[in-house]
Amino acid sequence: MVFVLPQVAKLKGIALDFLFPQWCVGCGRQGEFICLSCRGTLPRVMPPLCSRCGKPQSSGVFCPACATALKAAGAASVWGLALAREI
Repeated sequence: MVFVLPQVAKLKGIALDFLFPQWCVGCGRQGEFICLSCRGTLPRVMPPLCSRCGKPQSSGVFCPACATALKAAGAASVWGLALAREI
């Protein structure tokens, strides 16, 4: 049993390296998932944001696309509830 544990740990390390590579996804440099130089080039998303999709918004509520989708979903659910009451 004692000899199995190092092999299991090695397999765990291989699986983690496969799922979470040890090189930067931006430039391919070995070390971190996103290296410091690539991290510095990422755009910063500052609030206020749409609380549904996360897009920057002038108000802290929903963006127009999400507001339309939520209104349609709300109308559909009310309409579905009315149909269910009739049945």
